[in-house]
Amino acid sequence: MSLADRAAARPSYDPSADPVGRVAVILNDGAGSAQDAAVRTIAGVLDASGVEARIDAVPGARVRDAAERAVRDGFSVVAAAGGDGTLNAVASVVAGTEATLGVLPAGTLNHFAKDLGIPLALDRATETILHGRTVCVDAGEVNGRLFLNNSSLGTYPSLVLEREQQRRGGRHKWVAHGVAALRVWQRYRRVQVEYEVDRQRRTVLTPFVFVGNNDYTLEGTTIGGRAVLDSGHLQVCMAPGMTRRDVVHALLAALAGRLGGMERFEVIRATEFAIYTRRRQLLVSLDGELAVLASPLCYRARPGVLKVRVPAAGQEAR
Repeated sequence: MSLADRAAARPSYDPSADPVGRVAVILNDGAGSAQDAAVRTIAGVLDASGVEARIDAVPGARVRDAAERAVRDGFSVVAAAGGDGTLNAVASVVAGTEATLGVLPAGTLNHFAKDLGIPLALDRATETILHGRTVCVDAGEVNGRLFLNNSSLGTYPSLVLEREQQRRGGRHKWVAHGVAALRVWQRYRRVQVEYEVDRQRRTVLTPFVFVGNNDYTLEGTTIGGRAVLDSGHLQVCMAPGMTRRDVVHALLAALAGRLGGMERFEVIRATEFAIYTRRRQLLVSLDGELAVLASPLCYRARPGVLKVRVPAAGQEAR
């Protein structure tokens, strides 16, 4: 079915169902025809619905500014079109305001969209903004920085940094990822962290600290996903004493869907979690993007802080 046929067949916007009001779309300005096609798809659905809308295609560095402008201009829904990093930037502005986040997955992994059951096709995701429902979900925060999926320090931020260096050297992204993984494994290091939770302090030597917004599945075929995003707590995963050889075993266990039962793998649930290290600054990942934050790292859950549009009951994501 053509875009025109789909627009004619889909229902018009019904403000009496679960009103969205005015919709602003912030699109991460990628290169070339892919961005143009995304704009045409999103605009076609919005135009056919009759809802008042504005689409801003901006470079990644200006996504947050565009979101702030949309909130100031009174748009009731501010939608992010891009990957998890773009969603993070827009959600950081929308959280705690009267505005609602719209999710238009246009990245590589789209973890947040998948966990919310939002369709990955842009036309159907746009229809979800118009005809779905609004729910409140949690976010995590570290030193005032919001994250929707997870934050980590140690191995993963090192991997991301090495991968970006490889890509700047001209390697294809998947080749860069493979080379980066090998180099990080070869110079395997553990970080000494002292953490505090429930007024108890402990010092461990671990290759990583992973802090999830709500619980990630650690067993079975759905490993790496989240069943709920409104439980009001953080999931903290560490591997005290894990050696380089153990890392390989952990990767194999993850592929087999048995990560949660591994020795030297610990999971803690908390609403607040503080990490202290000897370093004054730490390289930290936030939804896959890197940031340098001052120690200590003070994590906290922010229950129900973000309103987001999700499919209506009975709608399927695909």
